[in-house]
Amino acid sequence: MGVGGALSHLMHATLPVHLVEVLSLGALLRDTLLTTGTWLTVGLVGAGAALWLISAPWRQARPAPGFFARLLHSDFGFGWVNAGLVAGSQRLAAVFALSQTGQLNWNLVGVAVAFAVVLLAVLLGGAA
Repeated sequence: MGVGGALSHLMHATLPVHLVEVLSLGALLRDTLLTTGTWLTVGLVGAGAALWLISAPWRQARPAPGFFARLLHSDFGFGWVNAGLVAGSQRLAAVFALSQTGQLNWNLVGVAVAFAVVLLAVLLGGAA
């Protein structure tokens, strides 16, 4: 497992059991750019983008043929499933709303603030 730069040194020093390799950021970038998986992923993303660009003239909405138009307008016959799920979700939300004291909202704020503080400390190098 390799992580580049100062984080690599920090992880190597604090996690000796995990055998973290110390790599420079340049070595990590070189290893990443020379990996077959990277180029395969870049190629697939590029092919998808090219197909999307090429298909632009054919992406315009067209009316559906008769049988499919009836299916589309009737939600393929599954509108009742959607309505049931929405109604059930709203009933469940109403039940849970009775148990909500408002404390959870402040807990989430506390988690978000703690995350921001830890992220700021790591970015400023306070963990060295």
